Order: sequence, then structure tokens, then C-alpha cells
Amino acid sequence: MREVLARTWPHRRGALIDLRMPPIRCAADVGPAYSALIQQICDKRLTPDEAEKISALLERQARAYEVAEFAEQRAPKQISQHTEISAPLVKEREHERELVPA
Repeated sequence: MREVLARTWPHRRGALIDLRMPPIRCAADVGPAYSALIQQICDKRLTPDEAEKISALLERQARAYEVAEFAEQRAPKQISQHTEISAPLVKEREHERELVPA
């Protein structure tokens, strides 16, 4: 029975840790999170190996926020460019409809 459960639910690697970090809601919040991480190493609450794994997660989260923020900045420009291009086409099609007899 244990063999079946072991395949279904593998044993957890590593131990759970009590991690105290400030909330991260944007890329700018990652800096204070790194500082908190380093402080926990200094307080001997985390090992450097544990901190390294968490640091990799923070780095990925920062990149994800940067990509999302970049996309938000570009979105209005793309929409306005599209609107400028499509507006003359709409007027041209309306003019074509006027020329075609019903």
C-alpha cells in the first residue's frame, strides 16, 4: 500500500520553512524582499542554500512583473496606432456603400 501511495504522492524534498517577507505586488517590491531574505540568513533563520532557491524565485517573479508592466505600457500605443489606421478605412468603406445602389 505504501508503495502505491509513494508513487501517487512522492515524499517532499526539504523541510518547510517559516519565511517572513514583505508582500510583492510589482517589480519594485522585489528589492525589499531580497533585503529581507539576506536579513534572515544573517539571523540564521535560513541557510544560504535555501536563500539561493528563494532568490531564484524572486528573480523570476521580478522578470514576470517587468514583462507585464512593459506590456501595459505598450498596449495603449498599439491601440492608438491601430485606431489611426482603421479610421480612414471605415470612412472609405462607408463612401463605397454610398456609391453602390441598393
